[in-house]
Amino acid sequence: VPPRSTLGIKLLRDIQRHNTHLSSDEVKRLAAALDVSPNRHLKFIISFLLMTGARRSEAVHAKWDHINFSTNTWVVPLSKSGQPRHIYLSHAAVRVLEELRSSEIFDPDNAYIFPNPRTHKPFSCLHHSWKLVREAAGLPDLRIHDLRHSYASTLVNNGVSIYEVQQLLGHNSIKTTQRYAHLSSEKLFKSVAVADGTYGKALGIS
Repeated sequence: VPPRSTLGIKLLRDIQRHNTHLSSDEVKRLAAALDVSPNRHLKFIISFLLMTGARRSEAVHAKWDHINFSTNTWVVPLSKSGQPRHIYLSHAAVRVLEELRSSEIFDPDNAYIFPNPRTHKPFSCLHHSWKLVREAAGLPDLRIHDLRHSYASTLVNNGVSIYEVQQLLGHNSIKTTQRYAHLSSEKLFKSVAVADGTYGKALGIS
């Protein structure tokens, strides 16, 4: 097979059309809106997604027996790749589950962690309740999938390598992870300042 370069084939440009990195203030506004949402499960679902970077479908289909509280890990039996994947839970993510288990909406007879109280099965749609929450938080364009974007960006901006983020998000390709990981302007300013200590000093520039 002749190389692609000799065939004149060019790869399509990968244009990032939607970029969201939630600030601490935006998360606080989101939390306040979730606290008063009529959908009492939504607070736990969104908090869990934000603390794990998981996909919405993975969270709503999660079962209690998928969680190992001894090792703080969550097994997704069938991920998007068609294979099981392990998700490492932070202390805050575990705390979300603990608070859910101690809340009035917890159903000990239901295998699902976040069941729809009407159907007792996974939520098939969260659009209406999520729309009300994001508008109340002043984030009308925020998508649930943006929580995954924000999770990845937060890790990268705090020094976690892109390869570690790839594993945490369950991506097969590093290129997929790169679309999720956006550096903040604050992080980039800190990065360019690294040169000051070497070249700026050598040039006599304070």
